Order: sequence, then C-alpha cells, then structure tokens
Amino acid sequence: MNGRIDLGSYRGRSCYSPPVQAAEYYLRKETGVRDMNAFGFQGMRDENGEIKTEFISTTDGKIFKVGLRKLEASLKLLKSCGDKDRSYIPQYRLLGIKEA
Repeated sequence: MNGRIDLGSYRGRSCYSPPVQAAEYYLRKETGVRDMNAFGFQGMRDENGEIKTEFISTTDGKIFKVGLRKLEASLKLLKSCGDKDRSYIPQYRLLGIKEA
C-alpha cells in the first residue's frame, strides 16, 4: 500500500513490546496518520500501573504521549500453531493522548 498502513487490520509493529504496539495503534487511530515511518518510538515507563509511552513525529518533531492501562485478560488462546498451551492475550485501554 505504498508505505501506508491499513489501520483496520493493524496492531502495531512487531518489533515493539505489546504495550508499545497498542500505544502506536491508538496513536495512529486517533491521529489518522497511516504513513509507515511517521512516528518514532522514544520510550516507555510504568507508573503505578499506568503505561506511559512517547513517540516523535518524523515529519515535524512533535512529541506524542500515549497513556495506557493493561486490562485483566479474560481471553486465552493459542498464540502460535506450535503452542501446546493457551495463554492470555494482553489487552490495553487507552487513557489518553497528549501532544507535548
């Protein structure tokens, strides 16, 4: 798709940890930015259960802070065809996005 992401089936870049994948997805969903290289990951920290991530726009240098909370998963499934046991799928709720 010419370096553009289909947000309908996107879950975040697999090179990122699950919370960062979720944060990137929410950032793209909220901003509508679909260009593959539009954001660079800057960092993540956990403060009392609130996951705080930071991304930088590669086009204008704006910083975006995305806050998440990990939900207690109720869904277990096989993550891969080679898995023998089911495991919980991490789920995250968006707390907010701020432009710094």
